[in-house]
Amino acid sequence: MWLLRLSLEAVRAEAHALPIEAESFDAIVSVDAFEYFGTADRHLPYLVWFLRPGGQLGVATPAMTLEVREPGAIPPGRRDWLLWTRACVAHRPGDPAHRPVIGMLTANGGDGGD
Repeated sequence: MWLLRLSLEAVRAEAHALPIEAESFDAIVSVDAFEYFGTADRHLPYLVWFLRPGGQLGVATPAMTLEVREPGAIPPGRRDWLLWTRACVAHRPGDPAHRPVIGMLTANGGDGGD
């Protein structure tokens, strides 16, 4: 039998200036957030800096339908994310929460394609 004791610490801070020491965590999990702060090329290595050797990083984000194990192997998903967001707007047209996401996904004349 394996027993695992976890200690969970929630930190609310600016994602680019975390008040945490290097190698502080065995695991880091980001749920529906990385797409907003992780777009800079240096942010992923910065985030990994907080993991202890052998630590795990988990990122769950809209439109990800496959598990990604290799860096650089992220499957396309922007079109799916855009379709989902537009469906949310159609379901709740008075809720403005999804409109900024549509704007982000269609910026620069894009259609949300991959």
